[in-house]
Amino acid sequence: MSSEKKLVVAPWFYKTWLLLVDPIAYMQEIAKLGDFVKVRGVLGFYLVNHPELIKLVSKDKNDNINRDNIIYNRLKGVSRTGLVTSEGEYWQKQRRTMNPLFTPRTVKSFIDKMVAASLLRVDHWEKLCDSGEVFNASKEMDRLTLEINGACLFNANLKHVYDDLQKSFDYINRYMEMIPLPIISESWFPSPSNIKLKRTVKKVDIYIDSLIAERKGNLDDHDDFLTALMRAKDEETGESMPDWAVRHEVLVAFIAGYETASTALCWAWYHLHDNPDVEEKLIAELTDVLGDRVPTLEDIPKLVYTKMFAEEVLRISPSAWLNGKTTVEDDEYWGEKIPGKSLMMIILPCIHHHQRYWDDPEKFMPERFLPNSVKARDPFAYVPFGGGPHVCLGKHFALQELIIGIAVLAKRFKLVVEPDFKPVASAGISTAPKYPFMVRAQRRT
Repeated sequence: MSSEKKLVVAPWFYKTWLLLVDPIAYMQEIAKLGDFVKVRGVLGFYLVNHPELIKLVSKDKNDNINRDNIIYNRLKGVSRTGLVTSEGEYWQKQRRTMNPLFTPRTVKSFIDKMVAASLLRVDHWEKLCDSGEVFNASKEMDRLTLEINGACLFNANLKHVYDDLQKSFDYINRYMEMIPLPIISESWFPSPSNIKLKRTVKKVDIYIDSLIAERKGNLDDHDDFLTALMRAKDEETGESMPDWAVRHEVLVAFIAGYETASTALCWAWYHLHDNPDVEEKLIAELTDVLGDRVPTLEDIPKLVYTKMFAEEVLRISPSAWLNGKTTVEDDEYWGEKIPGKSLMMIILPCIHHHQRYWDDPEKFMPERFLPNSVKARDPFAYVPFGGGPHVCLGKHFALQELIIGIAVLAKRFKLVVEPDFKPVASAGISTAPKYPFMVRAQRRT
């Protein structure tokens, strides 16, 4: 692949068959053609796979970029007016209102709840160790992150609705895996998948509405995300959010905090299993810092290698795999005129595995995130949470959730992956393992 800054035009319908089989592998094939590729066919778009281009799309040209495209329009069927798909003044207002709820300082207040939810898995895994049972680690991480999010977002135990919520979120992820064909994939089109999506989202809406109604009379008795959201006021207008806006933002936070965090934890376990030297260093740090304790607020800054491990997981196996933006008017990128309404695709498994920015990119190396290495690298070569004004609001929450889950569980247990597991990522809202992630739990001695 040439390092020359130029637009490469792919042949018509270039390897389109692969898009139908494995969208991530298809994008990786496109990336072999160059850092800036015009793709023509069933899905027309520009692949941007260079930090300079990613910065232009995500930040510098943000005034001429929106999310009005086939990718985000599909997601609107779930998020509606949520931050992840809203635009313009409404998005700015919502972002201003919600920014204080996800600062590093605010997120740290959730540590005890994250630890408590993780300890529930400890009790269950002790029994799995005794029985020697083979189990699906994906389902266990789903359960863990659902419990964490129930505690942090709603101060609620989701045990009685867990199965229903998991089924709903599983369908939403499968829906997002479907190839976004024109017209058919629009949320208004009465396809069986769209009809089922509406019913699925309605079920979750009813549950969230019940929490909002219950909370209205006793806001002073709770210290969770839902309460903070209902209390929050726009710093410029002083307005509170209407119930429907609260519902949409809660659903987005719920899916993001559950689905993508569960996926990151799954791949964390896989990479621990696949890299014994990394596992040895991680356990040594956890033992040295924590001893026989669970992590506390004071411990988090000391878990240096654990944080680097989490960051490397998000590099080599990013939980979200694409970010699609659209040019509003005609624009210029690398000297090429790009028409308005062009889809600009940032594919995380491509930029995170780019040989120009990552030495031996297929090797799992947490040391890539030592301070000097981070400083020397272009920040837009690593974008697990996006970049620019639309950078993920929950990035601090997500990274802390990953660190806590690893610190509590990996210190106590080793997961031995079944030999027939295929480490292939799906391509939905998250990159969850495509095949059942079957493992056995062993106590660490």
